[in-house]
Amino acid sequence: MCSITTDQSIPLDAIPLRPDSVLTLVDDDGIIKYSNASVERVLEYDRDELVGEHFTGHIHPDDCDRVSEMLQALTKEQNQNNKSVEYRHRKRDGTYERLKSVGSPQPVAEGWYLIRTSEAADQGKTDADIEAREEFDKFAKVVSHDLRNPLNVASGHVELLYNDIADQDVDYRQRLKKVMCAHDRMETLIENLLTLARSGKEINAAQWIAFDSLCQRCWQNVSTANAQLVIKFDGEVRADPSRLQQLVENLIRNAIEHGGEDVTVTIGETGDGDAFYVADDGTGIPEAMEDQVFQNGFSTVSDGTGFGLAIVSEIADAHGWKVEVAESQNGGARFDVTNVDIR
Repeated sequence: MCSITTDQSIPLDAIPLRPDSVLTLVDDDGIIKYSNASVERVLEYDRDELVGEHFTGHIHPDDCDRVSEMLQALTKEQNQNNKSVEYRHRKRDGTYERLKSVGSPQPVAEGWYLIRTSEAADQGKTDADIEAREEFDKFAKVVSHDLRNPLNVASGHVELLYNDIADQDVDYRQRLKKVMCAHDRMETLIENLLTLARSGKEINAAQWIAFDSLCQRCWQNVSTANAQLVIKFDGEVRADPSRLQQLVENLIRNAIEHGGEDVTVTIGETGDGDAFYVADDGTGIPEAMEDQVFQNGFSTVSDGTGFGLAIVSEIADAHGWKVEVAESQNGGARFDVTNVDIR
């Protein structure tokens, strides 16, 4: 039996047990203080064997950083969101098992943190699927690193220039403030790329959002030239705020890229009460191409990346929504996002 040197103010036997889940308690440093009996079946280690080791001690080297970040978030952040991560753990025979761990941010009385570990949902996927996911994770890390370095340089210089100007030129200060806000938004998008690579389609931060205000912020973050925005929606949407903002920004950007600099973009609620739409009065999307617009790399403009609408589709899927394309009343493109919680 595992020796627990605590006052047992929260009895471990009271924690619901499942034969397919390993329950682990770690301290602030990530050291394992307790494992339940399921560790013997899932990982094939004796119950006491991992006690005293760091939680990352038997994790695949390529996954250690990701798990360490989860532990850091679990033990250092002061919020109530569960922390989860998928990774490969080395079993006694040297093979690796794909696992998912979810940490509870509320420590037990002893100050330790409870982590529940089970087989990952993609355990049944092919090696090719898993390899593709791992390659995308590596790609995201490289992109975020290569983007962050010049972004940090640009942000630093803009901030210095903003402070140097002081009150000498209010107009220039306002312009620089917009640049600083854009830099902050870029940093958020980079972080979202990493989050998407690590957590896939999970949504952990859904909340009620004033949709009108969010659309106004999105409009400010996109280069809109002489385009016009019309909002016909004064309710709230339940979603992950950052991902919803990215979805709306991508739809606005798509309308302007394809509809022209003087396009009118209309965002409104459908009559069904569980959907919103983003429509424009541009040239529209040929019917033959409607089934392709959400594919990675597909674009009808020469300088398009082909990822904007693919990201829209991913974000919608992550929320359990469905996004469809059709022709707007004015002959342009219209994107309907359905199955949305609206109040």
